[in-house]
Order: sequence, then C-alpha cells, then structure tokens
Amino acid sequence: AQGERRRAPRSAVPATAALASDYIDARLLALPSFLFSSVQRSFLQSHGLTRPPVVAVLVANLVNLPLNWLLVFGDAGLVRLGLPAVGAPALGVVGIGITGSTVHALQMAIGAEAVRRTREGLGCRRGLERVLGLTSVRLGLPIGLQKLAEVGVFALTSVLIAKIGTRAVAAHQVAMTLASATFMVPLGISTAAAVRVGRA
Repeated sequence: AQGERRRAPRSAVPATAALASDYIDARLLALPSFLFSSVQRSFLQSHGLTRPPVVAVLVANLVNLPLNWLLVFGDAGLVRLGLPAVGAPALGVVGIGITGSTVHALQMAIGAEAVRRTREGLGCRRGLERVLGLTSVRLGLPIGLQKLAEVGVFALTSVLIAKIGTRAVAAHQVAMTLASATFMVPLGISTAAAVRVGRA
C-alpha cells in the first residue's frame, strides 16, 4: 500500500508525457544550431581558444532567464515584475523549448563570428573539402557514435523511469543534475588533454 501511495496517479503520466512531447517539439528547432555550436567549440578549442565558447554560454544564460520568464508566463509574468503588458501569450513548457532553441542559435552566432576571425587570422582556406574530408569522417564517426551511446543510455533511463511516475522522474533529474555538476571537472580536464594530444 505504501508503494502504491508513492506512485503518481495514472492520469498524471499521460499529462506529463503530453507536456514533454510539446517541449521536445519546440526544442528540436535547436538541433542544427546545437550541432554547429559543437563543431565550432571543438574548432576553437583545438586552437587553444576557450574564451569565445565561455562568452557564448554566458550571453546565452543572461538571455535565457528573462526570455524564459516572458515566454512561459507571458503578460502575467511581466505584470508580476511591475512591467507593462505587451500582449505576450503564456506558452508554458513550449516557451521553455522555444527559449532553449533561441539561446542555442545565439550561441551558434557568437561561435560563428569567433571561428570566422580565427580562420582569417590563421589564413585558412575556405571550403568544405577541409571540413568534410575523409580523415575528418574517420575521426568524427567513432566520436559521434560514442556520444550517441552515452546520451542514448541516459535518455533511455529517463524514459524508463518516467513509467514509474512523475516523482521518480523529478528525483532522477535532481540526481542527474548533481552528478553532472561533479562530472564537469574531469570532462574539462579530458577535453583539454585531448586538444593537447591532438595538437602534438
């Protein structure tokens, strides 16, 4: 009986799934900009330039909060802050997805400018043959598959936990956030080591 009390009501699971679906649909807009940002970040890191990606993330985070507030709560959020209403609708979770897509596009734009300046400073040839060469595919494909497997396992775990209930998903998200915070230190060191080894 105690286990049954802890489970979310059956009606909550379809409602949560519908909200998650709406969020994912809005967030999918960010997929191209996310992939391009990853390539830009790797290019800049390989040249020892870590400031532009950090600036891009900081700017994105500064834009993220106010834009989220506006798109999630609409005019009600503005009024709550003592600002005049502008006719903005409250989009809820869809607003969060749109904000995420927008800030990823902003990060990509900042990264693109940094890459352009770096390429000009290095006198790099323009053209896809350098980016899409066979060597790049041989190096990138295993890395991409490794990332897919890594992200896929965590995504599959979240989907399976969602079948238990909304509280289980929330607890899992808290645990993953804490684990991710500690994971950033070794991830940063390993990325720096990979750049140094690659350059050598």
